[in-house]
Amino acid sequence: MAAALADADRVGAVQPAESSPDGRTARIDLLLAVAAASLILAGTFSSLLVSRVGFLTQLGLSVAVGILLAAVMALFPVPGLTALVGRAAWWPGNRRGQSSG
Repeated sequence: MAAALADADRVGAVQPAESSPDGRTARIDLLLAVAAASLILAGTFSSLLVSRVGFLTQLGLSVAVGILLAAVMALFPVPGLTALVGRAAWWPGNRRGQSSG
């Protein structure tokens, strides 16, 4: 998202995403990678649920649920709200294309 903001400052407007021949954009590929990584990581930590040690069972459940919740928040509400809010989402970022040294 920071690269998109830098491009918008440089070009003056947000350019449409270039898509691959099958119609997918890099943003969709990134979302799929984040979803896959979070599912793998949550699955890894949920394997602690079969442990006979109570502390590890609790730790595995809480970390797996936390990872899944963070993934859902990163995939859906955060990009949607950023798109709705527009440039105000980057406050107090650079104003009028000023470079930050």
